Amino acid sequence: LLLAKLSAQPLPVVPMKTDPDQIAISLRERTPLMPIADCNALDLWECHPDEPARVTDISLRWVYLDSGPELEAVLVAEAKAEMSFVAYVFDKGTTWNLVGSFFCRQERCDPNTLIRVQKLTDDSPPLLLCYRDLGGSGSTILTTEAFQLRSGRLWPTLQITSYEEEPFMSPYAKRQRVLVSPNRRRLVIHTIREEPPGQIV
Repeated sequence: LLLAKLSAQPLPVVPMKTDPDQIAISLRERTPLMPIADCNALDLWECHPDEPARVTDISLRWVYLDSGPELEAVLVAEAKAEMSFVAYVFDKGTTWNLVGSFFCRQERCDPNTLIRVQKLTDDSPPLLLCYRDLGGSGSTILTTEAFQLRSGRLWPTLQITSYEEEPFMSPYAKRQRVLVSPNRRRLVIHTIREEPPGQIV
């Protein structure tokens, strides 16, 4: 298993009343209307019946994220009202559960790279990789986050920032590199932190 920091917590789990196929159809066609509880879980303006805008460019993929026999579902769409790309991850327990939701502003992200499933080494479990901007107003922090599905929950396992831009000078500088051993059995994250910039800590 890939272990996260001790302080890391799994993403929230929300039981859904409809399955991923029905959710995709409801978002695309508005027929049938999505249950209000599912709409609230997705946190999308477009799933409300009085919102004229519709979610576009919807894709639904079925993937293996753990060792169980059931496939998990990953739904990616363009949410025009939010001016964002969104991705949702669903896992089947006794019912379908929403185990992860990810938003990224359209000018910062691409729907083809927002979410993907990949093994980082030959013997690692499959990980859900999310590439998005974690920055706030006026800042950009393009980050890849990795999550592992265990016991019906997505657990964060690692985080790599590839680009960072702040409106004000930061008191430190940080650079990261991800290295894989020649036999693809080990993954090393090399982090250099300069505090202040120019002085390596």
